Amino acid sequence: MKSCDPLRPRARLYRLIAIGLTAIAALLGVLALFLNYDSLIGYYSNGAILPIALAVVCVASVVFFAVFAILRFRGLPSAYPQKPSLAVRIAAFASAALALLLAITDLRSGASILSLFLGLGACLYFLLMATEKATPALSLAFGFCTILRLVVEVARSYTDFLIPMNSPEKIWLHLAAVAGMFFLISEMRAMIAKPYTATTLFASATAMFLGTTSALTLLLGTLTHRFYGTATKSSLLFAVLLLAFSIYAGARLFTVVLCPTEEEPEAISEPEETEITEDSEEPENIEETEQQ
Repeated sequence: MKSCDPLRPRARLYRLIAIGLTAIAALLGVLALFLNYDSLIGYYSNGAILPIALAVVCVASVVFFAVFAILRFRGLPSAYPQKPSLAVRIAAFASAALALLLAITDLRSGASILSLFLGLGACLYFLLMATEKATPALSLAFGFCTILRLVVEVARSYTDFLIPMNSPEKIWLHLAAVAGMFFLISEMRAMIAKPYTATTLFASATAMFLGTTSALTLLLGTLTHRFYGTATKSSLLFAVLLLAFSIYAGARLFTVVLCPTEEEPEAISEPEETEITEDSEEPENIEETEQQ
């Protein structure tokens, strides 16, 4: 695998920086929530430094992920390993279990059948990703169910008029959902064709970054009743599911290899061997001609 991954140090640097920036943003998000968030009005305190620093870190990090990926990995082939890593399996199984619990909770709370159907599809998608039985058709079918489940959650949050439209609660949820959708589209493409390395790495890093920061903020804000909305089982489960999904995206980030197969170096060396053989036979033929 090392010979198949010529840019391994560069990719390792990209992954480590993504982990570091995620930790910094998550810490800033938690500190801003507990130190600068006014639960009475549903916004951060006016002129507070931590929310501004958090916004700057988020924007700068996403721009860095995009620019670094385009400049260093554009046009390079890549693939996911056929056998998922242990971290991918654990995160995928956790996401599948939480998606199932969320679907059951939605059904008991009187949610629509569509939410139940899409939740079950999301559960099956993560189960497929945790095993080696993910076919292109199944990946597309259940992958779109997972994307639509995120769309339903965004629509539910958007139409909740008890929460201000531009409140941090809604903004964090929508940012994480959009990043998750983009990551799912990138992963589905990897299952049916050769993925774009730059897009795959950028989507994984962004989903991990925004998803982790958003999930921790939503989870802690809901548990401590700091957010304007009420704490329900569905909101708590979705926040935990979002955190597990972010860990899954991070695990995918660390399992992308920068070449499709290990057979390519052998295929490249075959023409060189034939050329050497042909060159070695030419002098013998010339000597035989001179003797005759």
